Amino acid sequence: MQEDLGDTVKAPRWAIAYKVPAEEKEAETLSVDWTVGRTGVVTPTAN
Repeated sequence: MQEDLGDTVKAPRWAIAYKVPAEEKEAETLSVDWTVGRTGVVTPTAN
């Protein structure tokens, strides 16, 4: 079947990605850790 569908220049036609809807849930933020990167960018990380 893969040979029948063939390929395009960038990707095979038979390789299909199915996407499922994202799940949304509520979460409690206990704390926030701040990290400073090598270039000085400050990034928050929720715990």
